[in-house]
Amino acid sequence: MKTVFSVALAGLLLLSATLIGTAPAPATNDDRAQKIEELLVLTGSGDLGVQVMEGMLVQMRQALPDVPAEWWGAFLEKVDPESLNALVVPIYEKHFSDEEIDAMLAFYRTPVGQSVVTKLPVIMQESMAAGQTWGQELMQDVIGDLREDGYKLPPGLDS
Repeated sequence: MKTVFSVALAGLLLLSATLIGTAPAPATNDDRAQKIEELLVLTGSGDLGVQVMEGMLVQMRQALPDVPAEWWGAFLEKVDPESLNALVVPIYEKHFSDEEIDAMLAFYRTPVGQSVVTKLPVIMQESMAAGQTWGQELMQDVIGDLREDGYKLPPGLDS
């Protein structure tokens, strides 16, 4: 549905440019970068990166129980989502056309687009958990099939 909406929106943008009689001027690199930065802000890209970092720090906190909570808090205050966005802008520039960027901006400016932004992190988290379960089940199948076919498994897999 999102893809259909994006394609339709991109088509509408192209059609409107044709009906006006002039094609839009190509965006300069600065204009393009600003649009991508806006897109990253609209989609919460940098904030999502910070959430991933916080998740990784949970594991580090468990591994380093002697480090006080204040230290971890001070470290997190130094984490800047805009620095991640700055690293991502050239990647978007490389893979998306001006028309695609404009269509994504138009979509993420809508209430539906913002709904996607708020729901996607939870959907991704649940999908990752489902994928992990799926992968574990497949690995058990592989181990069982290898055993059935007479292959000797290393100690870590032979349990």
